[in-house]
Amino acid sequence: MSKNLLGILLMTLGMFSLSVNDIIYKNLTMNFPVWEAVFFRAFSGSIISLYLVYHSGLGSIKTKKPVRHFVRAFSAVGCVVLYIFGIKYLLLSENIAVAHSAPIIAALLAVPILGEKVGTHRILAIIIGFIGVLIIVKPGTEFFQLKSLLPIGSALFMASVYISTRSLMNTESSTSIVFYYSFALLFTSLIFFPSDFVIPDTFNLVLSLSLGIMGSMGHYFM
Repeated sequence: MSKNLLGILLMTLGMFSLSVNDIIYKNLTMNFPVWEAVFFRAFSGSIISLYLVYHSGLGSIKTKKPVRHFVRAFSAVGCVVLYIFGIKYLLLSENIAVAHSAPIIAALLAVPILGEKVGTHRILAIIIGFIGVLIIVKPGTEFFQLKSLLPIGSALFMASVYISTRSLMNTESSTSIVFYYSFALLFTSLIFFPSDFVIPDTFNLVLSLSLGIMGSMGHYFM
């Protein structure tokens, strides 16, 4: 299997895992505070990342690029938090459509940051994608809502995640990338831990903990 084909397959698996997370988030945020959902996502994800470290050894999280890990980890935190708030307050389809403009932004940022070349076809795809985002968000019209900026903010952070991941992938392990992100999210969720915490029943507890599994898989494959 070629590297390009393997990359496409892993990216597809990663996006599928994160899409399952979207559905779970939508269900949970209807009945629980957003930061509670974030906490359970972070808690279960941290357990999985510790297992990965145990399996791979402590050497798997040693890094010579702590600043880049910091940028990626907290960009991912910003992406996830804004995305979940978007899921709570917007239609799931609208939130996904706008937030998934991240590759468009990443393609633009890849030119000055990574030195990548952008061909004619990519430029056209970027323009069409940007027009699509404008159609959905409807800036300057009576249909525009401030909460529509949530998935846009999430997309900006996600673009930063894509770029920083590209800068790490040649020297850093997938385990280290998942590890630092998981604990950055856990740390943030504890700071904003909700005072109106709702004790979940068994079904919702399973759903909550599965967020970490699917989310970690998504970031590991990507």
